[in-house]
Amino acid sequence: MCLPGYMKVESTRFDFKFECVECSSGTYPTEDSLQCLPCSGAPSDGVCGCADKSLHATSVNKDGSDKSQIECVACEVGSYAKDSVWECTPCADPNMIFDLTVQKCKCNEDEGYTESGFDSCVPKD
Repeated sequence: MCLPGYMKVESTRFDFKFECVECSSGTYPTEDSLQCLPCSGAPSDGVCGCADKSLHATSVNKDGSDKSQIECVACEVGSYAKDSVWECTPCADPNMIFDLTVQKCKCNEDEGYTESGFDSCVPKD
């Protein structure tokens, strides 16, 4: 991989030992580092990120075509952007939702679940 803020040089990008070049001002590398695009999210340290963990960055449309900019899109219900700005991780229990106010997963009380120990939910009595 290239360092944050850099993309792979086109002539070597598929080589085992590829070269990287810095993205131009105002653009950020895509997940695969094959191109640099403007960021509609919250860029930081050479990476296009998103404002909160309920969103993840993407540079690809649902049909697989490339977007013209990196955008932040919502994670599926019950998941959040944990270790990567590019993908969402499911909450530990399928009855959990991601709570924006505390930026973590919690049991879905609206669906009748409550916490039972670490990262698990049970129906409310």
